[in-house]
Amino acid sequence: MPRVSLRRGLLYLSAATTCSLLVVTVHQPGTAWLSPAPPPSQLTLPRAPHLDHPVLELDDAAEARPSADGDGDADRDEQSVAKALLPMPRPRPLLNVTLTTLPPEQRPWYLWGGRQRPEVPADSDQWTRTASLWPDEDSGDRIVEQLMFRPPLPPPLEDHPDPAAPDRAPPTSKKILMYNGMNSWGLKAGRGQFLKLRCPVDTCVLTGSRSELTTADAILFKDHFSMPPHARDPRQVWVMFMLECPLHTQHFTNRDVFNWTATYRHDSDIVAPYEKWVYYDPAVRQKPQEVSYAANKTKQVAWFVSNCGARNNRLQYAKELAKYIGVDIFGACGTKRCPRSNSARCFQMLNKDYKFYLAFENSNCRDYITEKFFVNGLR
Repeated sequence: MPRVSLRRGLLYLSAATTCSLLVVTVHQPGTAWLSPAPPPSQLTLPRAPHLDHPVLELDDAAEARPSADGDGDADRDEQSVAKALLPMPRPRPLLNVTLTTLPPEQRPWYLWGGRQRPEVPADSDQWTRTASLWPDEDSGDRIVEQLMFRPPLPPPLEDHPDPAAPDRAPPTSKKILMYNGMNSWGLKAGRGQFLKLRCPVDTCVLTGSRSELTTADAILFKDHFSMPPHARDPRQVWVMFMLECPLHTQHFTNRDVFNWTATYRHDSDIVAPYEKWVYYDPAVRQKPQEVSYAANKTKQVAWFVSNCGARNNRLQYAKELAKYIGVDIFGACGTKRCPRSNSARCFQMLNKDYKFYLAFENSNCRDYITEKFFVNGLR
């Protein structure tokens, strides 16, 4: 039952979701494909859905590492975030058990080998959206629904001067400005990533040039915000992407400037968690446990941590726990050492010697679950 490292894919997926939502927003049945925007006083942009991060298992070369996090987990490698959706080698079965018998045609496109694509509505005039994409439509994260949603094609051309022309208008590309620059996302400008990954909605282009502020259809801000210098077009969508929890992020003085939010919280317009659990085969939700993970292990509990001042008192909790069971603390807050440069050996040591692994966040915030659980714990 694989999972993908959403932490590595969040940044790209936020852009992909924004692309999809821009297309959804501008295409309302019964109106032109690109309708003129109403006056600012009448402009109402719908809340946006959010994308999930594909469900691929790490390949043999992908080595996660125990996280001895710093304050705000600033030590995360942002360059790795953009790689989650890149084509990956065939996933390895867990415990040599086949994960699914579903043929590729019945596997969603975001799973390894999946060929099932969202259906394209044939008649845009009669089309009605049934997928729950927005926070007020579904209290869950709506990630899978977003991945399997595709808006209808543009309406037919009318009175086209060329009788040999296609009967439908070509999709109009939407320009997304990555306000913090392309390097901060680990992506390349253009449309290439959407095409390479065969995204169901690929009519968007990315740019990191602020000279295109006035012509962008959407502006995506990452981690912090400063007011752009241009007069804002009311048709422009502003999206705020935040990976961290409020205790480690900017205090916002401009509270009414964003159309959509993209965070780990389920009530965000675009839900962008560190990871997402999805069953590879919905019919297979459990398997017989044939391995005793405690067999021949001589040590009890391990914890990797370097931020000793977390506000939720996790260090104090671990020290209290150590009064009743053996707890070995690795990193700056403890007496044990296992360098990150040799993460493979650290994981091997955990698998061989320890019965339990602690995974504490640095803050107790709603829906805030990071790689400490999804990667370190589940690994």
